[in-house]
Amino acid sequence: MKFRFSILIVLCAAFVSFAQEKNEIEERVSKEDFPKEALIHIEALPKTVKRLKLFRETDGSTISYEAKFKYNRQFFSVEFNTEGILEDIEVLMKQRDLDQEAFSNIKNYFKENHKKSRIIKIQKQYRPISQNAAELLKIALENAHFSNIYYEIIAETKTGSSRALGEFTFSASGEFISKRVVAPSSYDYVLY
Repeated sequence: MKFRFSILIVLCAAFVSFAQEKNEIEERVSKEDFPKEALIHIEALPKTVKRLKLFRETDGSTISYEAKFKYNRQFFSVEFNTEGILEDIEVLMKQRDLDQEAFSNIKNYFKENHKKSRIIKIQKQYRPISQNAAELLKIALENAHFSNIYYEIIAETKTGSSRALGEFTFSASGEFISKRVVAPSSYDYVLY
């Protein structure tokens, strides 16, 4: 009986840890396959936008649509749900462009919680509060001050003897918010 109970516990733990793993798959789509509401905002982007690509992204349970492009030497990713409602805007950043106090807090988090860490990717994330998609896109494109900014960091970490790839979310001040384990294949395709 104890043996069966132990197996049940192990299987439940494995299922829970698997359920928290991020395993995204992206595929290119045409304008016809992109949500019409979202396409209105994408077509209103400045004419100087370069390398515009449209994607359908799935993580196993949810489907979203993403437009990736380059504008003013920065890489943007604009994500919409299936109805074309804006979910977030992400801008690829370099470590040196991060607010120094926020970055200090982020580094302290990694030092306190992991034996080793290596930052792979940093993105500034704009999430809508009450703005419509056009307003938030304008704020992000102009790199204007915005109160609802987060930092999404992909990092390889080592805790004990195990290594893991994770997606960490921090507030604008660098305070830890959340972490998701990322399947290594999930970032093999990373374009920007």
